[in-house]
Amino acid sequence: MSLTASLQAILDSVADAEGVALVGIDGIIVEEIKRSPGLDLHVLAAEYCGLWREMNRVSGGLSLGATQECVIANDTRSLLLRRVTPDYFLALALSRDGNAGRGRFFLRYNAPQVAKDL
Repeated sequence: MSLTASLQAILDSVADAEGVALVGIDGIIVEEIKRSPGLDLHVLAAEYCGLWREMNRVSGGLSLGATQECVIANDTRSLLLRRVTPDYFLALALSRDGNAGRGRFFLRYNAPQVAKDL
């Protein structure tokens, strides 16, 4: 399966998803697919990758292991982050009333395939 097909599978499985991206730990998007034309995943990825790195640093300092997942809920949308490898994570943007549980499930389910597609 290709990386694009793997991301499309996630987007197709979560009805309220606005977009999904594979993001490097440096905040640069490797691949993205969007439903919402106004969604700027590049800005979200650049801003939230710093938070992702900080969560990993704190978790490591507390001997908790690597961060696997993060959910950020705002007034307009939710952003779900899921670790794929130490250097990459998935970012799924959901509408404000989107089903975060379904999004979390499909990120976790598809992350191993995305890692193979890298």
